[in-house]
Amino acid sequence: MVKSNPHSSEVEFKLIKKSDLEKIFEVREKFVNQIQSLRIIEKLSEIYKSQYINDSEYVEQLKKENGYLALLVFVKSYAYERQGRAPAYPKIASECISEYYNNGGSWDIPTEKDAEEIWKKYKDLAKEKYNLVKKGEYNQLISKVNEARNPLNDEGGIIKIIAQEKIKNIALFVLEKYKENETKFVYNFFVKVRGIGPKISSYYLRDIADKGLKKKLLSNENEITDLFLLQPIDTWVDQVTDIIFGEVIKDRVEKQRKIVALCQSAGVSSINFNQGAWILGNQLAGNFGSLKKILKDKNELLDIIKKKVEKLNDYSRILNDIMKEIQFEHA
Repeated sequence: MVKSNPHSSEVEFKLIKKSDLEKIFEVREKFVNQIQSLRIIEKLSEIYKSQYINDSEYVEQLKKENGYLALLVFVKSYAYERQGRAPAYPKIASECISEYYNNGGSWDIPTEKDAEEIWKKYKDLAKEKYNLVKKGEYNQLISKVNEARNPLNDEGGIIKIIAQEKIKNIALFVLEKYKENETKFVYNFFVKVRGIGPKISSYYLRDIADKGLKKKLLSNENEITDLFLLQPIDTWVDQVTDIIFGEVIKDRVEKQRKIVALCQSAGVSSINFNQGAWILGNQLAGNFGSLKKILKDKNELLDIIKKKVEKLNDYSRILNDIMKEIQFEHA
């Protein structure tokens, strides 16, 4: 190390200890590994986009006149995404809203009366069509719809709240709040919806931002204030970040902020990272042990990807053979 003496024209040389040098290289290597991992995970977000938010409705909902579609996307793909809910719940919600608004033909800003009637229809449909029943106070069969946490409940549910706020398109409502630097407001708006909570709120805000950026309705994700609120922390994102950070951060907000800060320092989209981290854990690793291996050794990840590609090639080959057989029989 070179050190200048302010009282002399001479230069004083001081040796760096070997242990200090090793620490410097260790920190640098850790940072380089983090950057590599972040960039790989960012690329995995393309799988998420392709599999989960690639349908035309995810883009079409961003048109001013498509408020009905925006509500439908929300209840079908986000509102019921919590552990333990009945698989039929989002289907029932979609059916109720579709029927009530004639597939969008009679859509307008919902009223509180609409919320009441749709909730009644939801309970009836759950009982009569999906056989979701339980015994009531007097042993009669009543609908089993988890009223306390159901986002379509007319008390504190999504339709009641957008009626009170006079919102015609909830997807555009989110984008407008981003532009007004009101991310925290719109985040809390969804958190207060019955059955939603912080994770689903962040999940929805993240994907709306993703589509807004794609359609150039937003210019840059880093212009979104409180960007950390677009980081849903599920079990996979939680485990991926613990491994990358090299420490366990239990506080959700602290973890969300650190993800955004690290992504920004690496020139990586924090939205893409979050989507990709879920893909890495859920579809490639499958368990914490495997996740740890592939983040520590990129060859492990390469092996897993190769096996996935082989399976997909086999799947594609079988489907092509079946398609050819059908075409031959109908020639």
